[in-house]
Amino acid sequence: DLEYCTEINAPNPDTQYPWYSRRLPDNIVPVNYNIEMVMPGWGLEVYDGFINIKIDVLTPTRWILLHSKAEIDDLQYIKNKRGEEIEIECNGIYILYDYYIIKTKKELNPADGPFNINILFIGFLPEIDSGIFEI
Repeated sequence: DLEYCTEINAPNPDTQYPWYSRRLPDNIVPVNYNIEMVMPGWGLEVYDGFINIKIDVLTPTRWILLHSKAEIDDLQYIKNKRGEEIEIECNGIYILYDYYIIKTKKELNPADGPFNINILFIGFLPEIDSGIFEI
């Protein structure tokens, strides 16, 4: 299990963190999403699945922000273009803007991309009030 990023709830007041903006940072560009979702049986309110996101990193960074209303069950890995796994320092959720935040131990270098992120997720239909599940 990954550690929770303390900067999310106890930020350094002198630092401007990327999750303070309503917009995702423009230094990370999604190239491809591959989503597999297991739909719940009739009457069930929970679904799960996995997503593989391929991203390009335009400037060096240790922070990856993803927009997510689903609960992240397991960040399986981040790999560079050579298939080498990137070490993760911590992760967490910034509820105000529905961000899932990942902090790597070392800066991601644009020359090592694209990067692949593989995540298992769980969603609860009653908690989702937008998109295809809007009630």
